[in-house]
Amino acid sequence: MKREDFLSKIPLLMFAGASLASLSASAQQDQTQAKQGGNNSASNGTGYKLKSGVGRNSEIMFVHAINAGVRVKVSGKDCNNNFSIFEIVQSKGGPAYHYHNNMDEFLYIIRGEFVGGLGETAFKLKEGDCFFAPRGIHHSYSYVGEGTGLVLQFYQAAGTIENFYKLASNLNSNDAKYKDKLKQLEESNDINVLGPALGLQSLRSSS
Repeated sequence: MKREDFLSKIPLLMFAGASLASLSASAQQDQTQAKQGGNNSASNGTGYKLKSGVGRNSEIMFVHAINAGVRVKVSGKDCNNNFSIFEIVQSKGGPAYHYHNNMDEFLYIIRGEFVGGLGETAFKLKEGDCFFAPRGIHHSYSYVGEGTGLVLQFYQAAGTIENFYKLASNLNSNDAKYKDKLKQLEESNDINVLGPALGLQSLRSSS
């Protein structure tokens, strides 16, 4: 083979080599996941039904940081971490203003009166309303009605938000180091807090 012909084929050979390496790594990953119960979800790929008021763990986690009970409806483990869905039983208040780097968040109001915020824009939310906060966009919501409100919360990708809820529900809010522990959990689970919900106070007082 002429030297010029060989040199002209180097990019093609490099691409082929990289592709084979990628396929090999993918195959090894699939084998590892299969051994660990991997790509098959926690539902074993067959789906499942949940009754009203029941979560994947048959329990509700109270998360003091958002003053709400949380039920896992779809775990990231059920769908290869593609998304997760939570039922939030919300008492007065809600999460601080925050954003996520690697998760989009969607909130659908099932019951009650809420206010929401995206960036510097605040708005009222009632039954049937929803809002979408893409990753990187500052957002928050707060319950302003009587009793408790109920919302469905969706995340894509699932990320580690379920892990945050589980660990945050175990924190003792009376612990002197509670705020420090909560901050560490938030930072390690892609919850970037900016402070209290911005621009929502006037809506709360008028609701």
